[in-house]
Amino acid sequence: MINCFQFCFNFAFKFNLRRYTEAGLPQAMFDLGCWLDQGAGLAAPDYPAAAEWLRRAADAGVGVTAQNLANMHALGRGRAWPTMPSLTSTTS
Repeated sequence: MINCFQFCFNFAFKFNLRRYTEAGLPQAMFDLGCWLDQGAGLAAPDYPAAAEWLRRAADAGVGVTAQNLANMHALGRGRAWPTMPSLTSTTS
């Protein structure tokens, strides 16, 4: 059960999440990326933005973020993987 302090802290954190992400808090970047991936509070998920915030969180050292980002890419959400060169040659 969440006590009053935890509820107030969580509400304040969610309310200021965008400000915290722009200030560079890695955990806030991760949280925002997850919320955008799920479409929390939005009409629809914003996969490219979610992938970008998760990438920033991974670069900042939030370990679990790499798994979330990999799952997004595996499901075809977010930014596309770079194209790989073909293994078969079309020239003779």
